[in-house]
Amino acid sequence: MSELDALYLSLLRYGLLLIREALWRGNAEWAKAETEHLHEIPTLIGSANVHRHLDYLQRMRVVYLEFVQSADLSDLNTRVESYYRPVWKQMADFLCRHAEEAKRRGLSEYTPLPSSRAEASGTEAPGAECPQNEIGRGPLPP
Repeated sequence: MSELDALYLSLLRYGLLLIREALWRGNAEWAKAETEHLHEIPTLIGSANVHRHLDYLQRMRVVYLEFVQSADLSDLNTRVESYYRPVWKQMADFLCRHAEEAKRRGLSEYTPLPSSRAEASGTEAPGAECPQNEIGRGPLPP
């Protein structure tokens, strides 16, 4: 399992907890927003298509954050900050490192992701922060 796959599993784990909390509170709109946010993640696990991973971070995540901003749920903001934000930052760092490594090798930044850790040798250590990643910094909005 790749570092990115493990991060997607973390999002699913946290998301299921949030769906459960939303349903316990009787908040169907929140539960719907969580399911919309999570529904394509299983198809991203194991995917080498960089465009799909970037689409998740740049489009699907932003749509979810728009709901979070519009919802009048302070607890949800807290959950997003503590559950999702660190994972999103690690995902963005991973994709940024991948793009930098591809460029260093003279390849496109959209070069498919390696299918295993063995193929990823030569990249920075997992978890290293990418200087261009702004996802983990600043206020909650995208």
